[in-house]
Amino acid sequence: MSGGTLGSRAMSGQWDPAIVDARAWDGRPVREHLRAAGLDPQRVGEAARPPGSLGAYLELHIEQGATLEQDGIDIGLVTGIVGIRRYSVVFEGEANHAGTTPMDRRRDALVAAAPFVGRVREVAMRHGIVGTVGTLQVHPGASNVIPGRVELGLEIRGLHETILDGAEHDLRQLAQLRPVSRKPPVASSELVLAGLDRACEAAGLSRRRMPSGAGHDAMCMAALGPEAMLFVPSRGGVSHSPLEFTEPGHCVNGARVLLAALLDLDQSDILDS
Repeated sequence: MSGGTLGSRAMSGQWDPAIVDARAWDGRPVREHLRAAGLDPQRVGEAARPPGSLGAYLELHIEQGATLEQDGIDIGLVTGIVGIRRYSVVFEGEANHAGTTPMDRRRDALVAAAPFVGRVREVAMRHGIVGTVGTLQVHPGASNVIPGRVELGLEIRGLHETILDGAEHDLRQLAQLRPVSRKPPVASSELVLAGLDRACEAAGLSRRRMPSGAGHDAMCMAALGPEAMLFVPSRGGVSHSPLEFTEPGHCVNGARVLLAALLDLDQSDILDS
């Protein structure tokens, strides 16, 4: 599923019609959510625009991390957005009665899956990326039944395809991975970053160049033209939560830089080069 980038994927020509049949977070098909929002699931792909149709794309967002807040930096200039690969991993065993099956005669799928979770961490650290097992489904899922089947949801993220390829290769040596989704990493436009840098300088705001470990619309919109993002601090790095909070002053700073950069880029000829 495209998740929060569904609209930008459609606009950038990356829409997969099969997405409408996928299950959303609440178990309902995506098509039902689209219809509830007044959209025709069969016509979403018509939003596509041709490559090169945008002069530039800029996006303002909270950091979704605590680096800027902790270091007292006003603005983060995003140099690139990580690629995201997701997989399903299944471990098969044999379900049986937990009270009557001796320990030495068990084929416990969860016991087989447990070491893999730890190895994901090892592989990620070795390759300098992040790796997460975020879902775990144990079947049949009863306290008095030995797990006969376990399905893990695995995700890896990194800024370079070759490094992700290496991590995926190592993980495939440990278990069979079924690919679920894949988004390639995207590097920000140096021309747009320069415009953001000038805007920060003019506003007297401190800034830092940094990667984005989260996916954003900008990674899709890069198919239409040069893009870059700017971050503002987020308290505690909390996001997608009722506890998410950014100081009003930081919001104003971000809006000022965004506007100034847009005007700067619009008045220059660097995007025509």
